[in-house]
Amino acid sequence: MKKRDHRNFDHSNPDNDKKLNDFLKRFAHRVERGVEFGMAVIVIIAVALEIFHLIPMIGALANAPTGAGLYDEFLGYVLDIVIGVEFFRLLAAPDLKVVLEVMMFAVTRHMIVEETTSLENLLTIIGIGILAYLQYFLSVSEKKHSFFLHLKNRHRAGKEDSVSGEADPDRKDADS
Repeated sequence: MKKRDHRNFDHSNPDNDKKLNDFLKRFAHRVERGVEFGMAVIVIIAVALEIFHLIPMIGALANAPTGAGLYDEFLGYVLDIVIGVEFFRLLAAPDLKVVLEVMMFAVTRHMIVEETTSLENLLTIIGIGILAYLQYFLSVSEKKHSFFLHLKNRHRAGKEDSVSGEADPDRKDADS
């Protein structure tokens, strides 16, 4: 019986495990992005098809008598298209702000298109307000963090220049 030679591969080497783990993470990320891209293409095709269905409805809406219910159907299609475009953005570039926008449009569509009670409308409006506040909070927080990070980097660069004896090239002298 022939013995296997295990001398070439060292199972105890943590560097090999780390490299394999990093490779698997990169591969999984690439597969994930590929699937997301494929789904984004499918969503954009569906949105384009929905737009083609919307065009004849515009003419029918212009000739329809008032109260025919065609306007609600038309508005439902338009909001479906908007949600589809936002969902495409979410798949193309995942971001928490885009998630909040998709949720806002979906909740808004439900309130506008569906038959809802006054309590459901109130809860929907409160939900949209909460989502809008979260979106505002995220944008203000992001600006604040980037501003403080900028100041911190400038302060750190100033300290490094004073230690090395070099002048800060971004700072303007009072003499010039």
